[in-house]
Amino acid sequence: MERAFKLAEDIARRDLSDFDSQYRVFTAETKLAGILRHTDPRRALELYDDALQRLRQSSRRTAEPGRNEVATLTASTYPLRRLGRTAEAESGSILYSNG
Repeated sequence: MERAFKLAEDIARRDLSDFDSQYRVFTAETKLAGILRHTDPRRALELYDDALQRLRQSSRRTAEPGRNEVATLTASTYPLRRLGRTAEAESGSILYSNG
């Protein structure tokens, strides 16, 4: 998964406005974060945060990013809880809060 993420990220850097390549990175990041949330919650939270930023900066605005955003925010509550940041997880204030 890490290799897929790195490959997708390298391609996405070439054209930041290409939704398809950005979405591939988003997909790889969220899958990797889902795996890491059990063993490395801090890294998982970093991946979720970057995935959300990438999704929001995407040039294509459809209903799909909204659903993906909700799913990613929901998934990010698990590493927040493992890190003892329960209040953030419950309040939904997890955006851009890797602290």
